[in-house]
Amino acid sequence: MKTILFIFLFSCSVNKSFAQDQIYKPFKLDLAIGVLIPTGKTFLDQRFSFSVEPKYNLSDLFSMGLRLEIDPYSNFSGTTDSLKVSSVFSYLLTSDYYINNPKNIRPFFGIGIGLFRQTVSSTGYPETKTKSGKPGIETRFGLEWKHLTAALEYNVTFFEEEKKMNYVNIKFGTFLWGGRKNK
Repeated sequence: MKTILFIFLFSCSVNKSFAQDQIYKPFKLDLAIGVLIPTGKTFLDQRFSFSVEPKYNLSDLFSMGLRLEIDPYSNFSGTTDSLKVSSVFSYLLTSDYYINNPKNIRPFFGIGIGLFRQTVSSTGYPETKTKSGKPGIETRFGLEWKHLTAALEYNVTFFEEEKKMNYVNIKFGTFLWGGRKNK
């Protein structure tokens, strides 16, 4: 009986917290481009990053989404290593918390958890490709202003030491929908 009462009171309080009038529209689509900067010892090099993230705003302060990101090989650093990471894909469930700000600038921080996939190529003869996927987490913070976004993300993967691909991602982008409602 106590458990049922607790679940009922908890669900009522959660429902009450999300039942307030929302200032922002519920659906949002983030589009971003960035620069990936590897951290630590890795075969990963600096490269461009492209991401799409559909989100649902549970309230004005909290959103949940699905981030799809691709980081194709670009060889900015001009390396000629015998191994290279030719592509990195990530699929993450994300959540963001927005700090309440009456101005148009909305600071936020968030976390994500999901799957990181990498394709490693060797340049020897014959050229070989190995695909592997492991779980990882992502933390981020940033700013939104009108329909523009800037964010700094740190991605940690749980690969073996020789395949580790932890990286920082600096992103700039825009979002569709999800802005303030018309009054």
